[in-house]
Amino acid sequence: MESSSSKQASAPWRPRKYVLVGMGVILGASALITITSIILQPAIISFTTTDFSVHATNNSNQVFAFKLTSHNPSHRAGLVYRYISVSVQLQHNQNPNVRKTSVPAALVRVPNYGLGLQQERNSSKTMAVEAFLDDRFYSFYSSNASATIMLFAQARFKVGLARTRLYNIRVRCQRVDLLHFSEGNHLQKIANCSAA
Repeated sequence: MESSSSKQASAPWRPRKYVLVGMGVILGASALITITSIILQPAIISFTTTDFSVHATNNSNQVFAFKLTSHNPSHRAGLVYRYISVSVQLQHNQNPNVRKTSVPAALVRVPNYGLGLQQERNSSKTMAVEAFLDDRFYSFYSSNASATIMLFAQARFKVGLARTRLYNIRVRCQRVDLLHFSEGNHLQKIANCSAA
């Protein structure tokens, strides 16, 4: 004859038990998702450009160079850039009918860029950027023109081994007048950037 304890152990679960277990699993998963979302919450990344200069190359072209700095204020999350695209938009100040012209720029001497450009938490990272301009093209614009730096990037935030989804970053920096440039001279003005 079976004891009453063995009967209770083999008794099937009632629907109420399934509901309680299901609610416990849902609450646990919700708490985990909430904690993870708080930890991996993306910071507001800001950018500045500075140290502008123009110098000639060997083939009579001009190089418009500057430094681009990314500021990551997060104390929890680092940053991994998957892609960074920079362009220089030139505008003729005296002749607004002249169409704005966008010139591609490139990051200079960035080690292991193909593996993703990494930035530590609560840090700033400065990258050298150059745009090549045809000499006649530059002569036309340098008479009275301004340049606006445009940036598009894709990045993930990371905390330890955990990474967020890919975020798109688009910024436009303050205009810089090319009239202030002379051959080999550096303009130390800081141009802040904002969301485009």
